[in-house]
Amino acid sequence: MPIVSVIIPTFNTEQYIAEAIESVLNQSYQDYEVIVVDDGSTDDTPSVLDAYLDRIRYFYKQNGGPASARNLGIRHAQGEYIAFLDADDLWFPHKLETQLKVFEDSPGIGLVHSSRIYFDDRNREPERIRARAEQYNSEDAFPYLFLRNFIGNSTVIVRKTCFEEVGLFDESPEFLGTEDYDMWLRISYRYPIGYVSTPLSKYRVREGQLSKNIEKACLNERNVIEKAIRIFPDIERKISISVADRFARLTCEYGCDYLAVGELTRAREKFLESLRYQCTLKNLIYYSLTFFGNPLTALKRLRGSLPVKILKMNGR
Repeated sequence: MPIVSVIIPTFNTEQYIAEAIESVLNQSYQDYEVIVVDDGSTDDTPSVLDAYLDRIRYFYKQNGGPASARNLGIRHAQGEYIAFLDADDLWFPHKLETQLKVFEDSPGIGLVHSSRIYFDDRNREPERIRARAEQYNSEDAFPYLFLRNFIGNSTVIVRKTCFEEVGLFDESPEFLGTEDYDMWLRISYRYPIGYVSTPLSKYRVREGQLSKNIEKACLNERNVIEKAIRIFPDIERKISISVADRFARLTCEYGCDYLAVGELTRAREKFLESLRYQCTLKNLIYYSLTFFGNPLTALKRLRGSLPVKILKMNGR
């Protein structure tokens, strides 16, 4: 039986899936199985996978979203550990070896994740995105994770027994795109988690991701937060902020996303909502920026007179 089961859900990623699989096959640690779950692709993904059928376990299902694809992979997994890799992301060669050493050194932890590098299809790191997970990480990660999801799906390895206690990914439509955040909260509430500061995966930023479905993403992240409040009755004892503060941060964050794509009216609505939860100087500044014709120019003008901490966007 393999030690690690690597689960790769895929949907219409014919141009990326082979590179993702190759990044697994090139691992320094080799005691693993690769499970590819095709979530109803309509492109040539199945044809691309034909070349790997002697090295992967392939499952095809009707389209149901990434949560259902990962859950199918977990049900078929034979390994002691479950690693996740999105079909358009990549791993560095020592990822499995490095993270399994963390499990070995700390037997009680349930999940290990790492830093990651962001790149686009031209292999450039977008200037907009920077990883800042380091400031939040500790074995007792739940209070920090409640503030923001800083765990990248393709960086994660989970002890399989965790799923027996916390359950599988939530397949409900209201968690589409945020089902991983819900899972990491459930695991970190019950288990210590480990972190490797060295980047072990590469997250591909694809064109159009920033402006796509911002409102839906905000709503679904709110659903995750509300679920956590509902299922963890002592949550206020474990977190360092008020629930209102968390919702203020959420709406401000998505207001920044709207601001970044020039949708000033929608950004103003989000910042106003954030102010209703909590009136802070930062939220007031962001709200005022929506009345400028070019908010990015306004940011540059303000940069010289305001603390850098205030000017930083809340983007992931």
